Amino acid sequence: MNTPIDTALIQALDGAHFLHPFTDFKDLASRGARVITQADNIYVWVSDGHKMLDAMSGLWCVNIGFGRKELAEAAHRQMRLLPCYDSFFQTTNVPAVQLAAKLAALAPHIGQPYFYELGQPGETSDELGLRAAGWLEEKILALGPDKVAAFIAEPVQGAGGVIMPPGSYCPKSSAS
Repeated sequence: MNTPIDTALIQALDGAHFLHPFTDFKDLASRGARVITQADNIYVWVSDGHKMLDAMSGLWCVNIGFGRKELAEAAHRQMRLLPCYDSFFQTTNVPAVQLAAKLAALAPHIGQPYFYELGQPGETSDELGLRAAGWLEEKILALGPDKVAAFIAEPVQGAGGVIMPPGSYCPKSSAS
């Protein structure tokens, strides 16, 4: 650690002003938050100097490690040019399009993104769920059930905003 941290002060401010998701609040109130002060590669340091493996990759967004100088420099260049811009109302931006094309090239077996093929006019989420489960069954049958070891799904899409699937989806996909 380069700068001394007043852990007790940070914990007090945290307790008074910060809401932690996925937290046992009784335990948090008795111990205080673990104050992370720095990171490098796959490790983070706590304010007491303890080094820990960051097994969650910074909540899934640092999968190539912390402290990557070349990424910081590339981000700095892009931030000076255009830090970000949405794709609402028929707008786009060069980095987003280039990334989409690069990702599509890495997965040439996908003809078009699935989101173009989803919802039909007047269709309920349960009807969409049944169709999606049907797609799964078709894929398994096309590959051959003896070649499919598992279907892995995130039943509640956490990273996308805690999105619940339609009620019909999980039972139907389990039956496939």
